[in-house]
Amino acid sequence: MSAKWLQKFTGRKQADPQPATSLNWREELRNKKLTREEFCKLCVIAIQEMNPGAILEPVEPPDQYQLIRAQGSPITISFENIWRQSRLDPEVRIDHVERFVRVFSAADDSGTLPDKKSVVPLVKDEHYVNSGRNKQTGELSFMNEHLAGDLWIIYAIDTPDAMKSLGKETASQMNLGLPELRPLAIENLRRILPPIERHGDGPVFMLTAGADYVASLILFDDLWNELKESLDGDIVAAIPSRDVLLYTSSESREGIAQMRGTIEEIMQSGGYLVSNMMLRLTSTGWKAFS
Repeated sequence: MSAKWLQKFTGRKQADPQPATSLNWREELRNKKLTREEFCKLCVIAIQEMNPGAILEPVEPPDQYQLIRAQGSPITISFENIWRQSRLDPEVRIDHVERFVRVFSAADDSGTLPDKKSVVPLVKDEHYVNSGRNKQTGELSFMNEHLAGDLWIIYAIDTPDAMKSLGKETASQMNLGLPELRPLAIENLRRILPPIERHGDGPVFMLTAGADYVASLILFDDLWNELKESLDGDIVAAIPSRDVLLYTSSESREGIAQMRGTIEEIMQSGGYLVSNMMLRLTSTGWKAFS
């Protein structure tokens, strides 16, 4: 496979390091050598600036805070996932943090339920899921479903301003349980996705469909049933980042080796990271591939 398409995920601009001491959090986020601790502090400043009157209280672990707003219930927030998504690319951090903060700016207890047409599926790794667990009970507040290996389906609400997880209480009020959620979310996603395209001459191929929901293509059963007809053996797929979905044949040693190398390269120097795990499509669905 040509390495050209990979360059956009691994090529990064250099930036002059500056200490994160200024209150201009947007400028400081561009610091290429920004540490995780500095990043969390800048996120706190951003939330306080965009949520006047809000109070942030640190909780365990160190990257988590409780946001106490003038209206609505307190929200526990973590900066771990947004740090993982943007730590290697200073140019995207401002957009990520602004979108992240808008979720909490828009959150309220107005009682207005989301439109069912806005429910979409996100594919995340186990670390993402665990970071959202209640530290006392271990429970998750949002709707989720295990996919395979270390990958999970997180159901979310896609709004014009931000993406936020679909809370269990909200889903109950919408009369949506797990049996209804997956087909509904996939149907909604089909409606908003741009055309799905395949890239590469083999033995490894890449699928694209915009940028935000490429990982969720793993849930399109009809797509994979069609693709497997052109391969010998089973399909082996991987989602190293949010906008990269790779696949090859289980019978191709060259394809497996090449895909492993690509996954490793993206995990080391890419952004929006998801998982280094490979999945095999079987008659009963996706399974971890060894």
